[in-house]
Amino acid sequence: GDVPGDDAADDADGGDGDATPDADADAEEDGSDAADAVEEEDWHVPCTVPGLTVGTPVEVADPGAVIGGLSLARAGGVMGLAWTDGRIVDVIPNEEIYFHLIDPAGTLAGSEIRISNEDLESRAPSVAWTGSAFGMAWGDARGLPAGDVFWAAVDEGGDVAVPEVQVTTGGVGAMYAATAWSGSRVGIAWTDNRDGTMDVYFALADAAGALDGGISRVSDAAGNSFGPALAWTGAGWIVAWDDTAGGASWEPHVMLAALSPDGAVDAAGARISGDTGTANHATVAFAHGVAFACWEDFDAGAHDVFCGAYTAAGVESVAPAAVAATAGDSTSPSLAASP
Repeated sequence: GDVPGDDAADDADGGDGDATPDADADAEEDGSDAADAVEEEDWHVPCTVPGLTVGTPVEVADPGAVIGGLSLARAGGVMGLAWTDGRIVDVIPNEEIYFHLIDPAGTLAGSEIRISNEDLESRAPSVAWTGSAFGMAWGDARGLPAGDVFWAAVDEGGDVAVPEVQVTTGGVGAMYAATAWSGSRVGIAWTDNRDGTMDVYFALADAAGALDGGISRVSDAAGNSFGPALAWTGAGWIVAWDDTAGGASWEPHVMLAALSPDGAVDAAGARISGDTGTANHATVAFAHGVAFACWEDFDAGAHDVFCGAYTAAGVESVAPAAVAATAGDSTSPSLAASP
């Protein structure tokens, strides 16, 4: 979601090229990005395992007023990319979810698909392969002052397998959805103000987006919780998120909790980032029996990426340490499990 070679765009949105405001800004207002004058585009760059670019960047989406919230998943020989797009300007703000298939060489497959179609904001999709389709969840403001989680799916041939459907009810300002597939059910974590503060909630759904069971409140503290990340461990779920509990709204830290396969909170949220500085942009993945969590940490005057390892029960097994500590800033990490 960046203007190639345009540092001004990075400066305008906090330096990471992401049109989604940081957690501290969202704690103060849930406003529109429509005032952002910089047009941004989606680009896809194929990379080798070490992360070296092996192809030419490919423009995925036409320029829009706001583009961000990208999420990518892979299934066999094709990848699915979803993003938030503000090209529709008949209602301000009117951000929608779009989707495109991409082959492993970076070539666009088929045509882009507009997934959501309603006034106001549909933002920050999260994509997961369900075994038969690319499913995606997002927070949607179409019911203001309410706001709930929606779901849709596109198969690997580029056909819409599940048109957009509302998953949750009773939400207020639902946003920042994260999704993962257990092999039989979809897990969805998101931020919601339904109980008076922004907290993280979790629910299960089938591949068609039908709610399976109730909604679990994962975080329940005086502060606000934002941006959950979710992973299936084979025996339950790991959730990490940004939280301001115990601190000022501009001083978030990272929490982690373990949930049962049915979404019950087995291990209550515990702080995994350090006691000093701020930390946000949590991301998690599970592989080879270990849950890994990384985040952006601001301490000693610079933004660095820290990572730690945890058991499936959420118990620390390797203490967090800086994996990117340079003279400049390292921001917004994203983890993916390696086979």
